[in-house]
Amino acid sequence: HPMLARVFECEVADEGIFWVSERVSGATLAELATVCREKGRSLPLGLVLAAVHDAALALGALHSRGAHGLVS
Repeated sequence: HPMLARVFECEVADEGIFWVSERVSGATLAELATVCREKGRSLPLGLVLAAVHDAALALGALHSRGAHGLVS
C-alpha cells in the first residue's frame, strides 16, 4: 500500500505474509514523480535515495524472515 511506512513486525505463515506497520499521510512516490514531470523537473536525488534505501531495508527484513519471491 502506498501510504505505509516503517514496518514494525513481520511474520511469514502458510496463509501469506503479515506485518504491522505505520500509516502515514502524504503523496506517494508516483504522485510526486507525476508533479515533477509536469513541472519539467526530476525527483530530488535525496528523495530517490531515501526511497531506495527504505525499500532495501524492508526487503532485507522480509528476506531474513524467510519471505522469497518476485518484487514488482
